[in-house]
Amino acid sequence: MNEIQTPQASILGERFQLQQKIRDSREHSTWQAFDQVKKQPCIIKLLAYNTANAPRCRELLAREAHLLGLLHHPRVPRLIDYQGFEDAAAKQAYLVQSQIPGKSLLQWVHSGRKFQVDEVLDIALQICDILEYLHGFMPPVVHQDLTPDNLLLSKQGHISLIDFGAAQEMSKQQNTGNTTGTAGSYGYLAPEQSSGAVRPSSDLYALGKILVFLLTGETPIATPYERCVLPQGVKLSAKFCQVLQRLQHPDWRQRYASVQTVSWEFAALKNPTPEFHWQIFLVVLMVALGLGLAWIWLR
Repeated sequence: MNEIQTPQASILGERFQLQQKIRDSREHSTWQAFDQVKKQPCIIKLLAYNTANAPRCRELLAREAHLLGLLHHPRVPRLIDYQGFEDAAAKQAYLVQSQIPGKSLLQWVHSGRKFQVDEVLDIALQICDILEYLHGFMPPVVHQDLTPDNLLLSKQGHISLIDFGAAQEMSKQQNTGNTTGTAGSYGYLAPEQSSGAVRPSSDLYALGKILVFLLTGETPIATPYERCVLPQGVKLSAKFCQVLQRLQHPDWRQRYASVQTVSWEFAALKNPTPEFHWQIFLVVLMVALGLGLAWIWLR
């Protein structure tokens, strides 16, 4: 297996100083770095030329750079620089993006944090806000790899979405369900993605799996969508369970039609409208009518 080689010089493009490797895989390494021009920290995804899956990795890195250049959202990284393999002399390709503070949801859970229902609802609403922005493009941008590892939670409670390597804009052909290639992470991958069909509802499927993971601390494989099993002491309304089940439905036609609808559902769960009790209303009305009639009779 080919390994990614650390640059002989710790400075890329005579501008970005590599400081610490924060993530490593067969295809690329991710570094915390410092932008010597703008005098600010940044994140660099570094791809080696001799990687075994070089063609596919180059395509994903170029796609991610293209999309980050289009996106302007406070909870999405901003593209700073990109160097591909267009130059025949280039031995490494890299993508530089703004650094977003926070730890991944996966790290928070593995560190022992227990998320309360209200916290999960707040996280769900923030994720929906980001997805509304992405899906609002024409054609929609589908992230395709929505996982707890790609969602950062800051100490202030802000959610950000990273790693757009698998994301893509849906073409007219993709809207009909015909796509090439499969992207996503096992357990959060919607069934239709396995056959190359990508839809905005594929991100909604992953959202449901993420929320169940936050509530249970268990991997999605252990939490079938048909059941809403929670640890002892965690109380979830029947409505919340219904929303989670619909998000995780294997058939994309049975999920929500849009992320806006999902957001409305979560908003209603977080700030429920007081239940209207018809029986109490009728009793009060009858008493008021009785008092009114008595007052008229006494006159």
